[in-house]
Amino acid sequence: MMLVQVGFSSLLILTRMFYYAYYVLAPPWTGYNKLIGSFLMSFTTQLYYANYCKSFYIYTLSSQLFRSVFIQRVKFCIRKILGRYAPAIMGDATVNTIETGTGTRTAQTARNK
Repeated sequence: MMLVQVGFSSLLILTRMFYYAYYVLAPPWTGYNKLIGSFLMSFTTQLYYANYCKSFYIYTLSSQLFRSVFIQRVKFCIRKILGRYAPAIMGDATVNTIETGTGTRTAQTARNK
């Protein structure tokens, strides 16, 4: 995992470094070349900043533990925001049962009465 992160970091940082060196050492540009140079400068800057958010995506794609914890926390946040309606929306198949004097019935039928 660490080797993959180092590889992606190197790729993202080196693209910016190589283009910036070319930008500084090249003769001044005019017209269409200046437009292309400006686009490439912006693009390599975005790649450079993508280095800081790559860890989340690498771990999400490669680690089963990270994915399961991430999904669990997202479900928890949704339940916290939506309150009591979250189990129906999230698709939880668990049904709570309650004991009554006449027998056992589900919590849903108890609420309906």
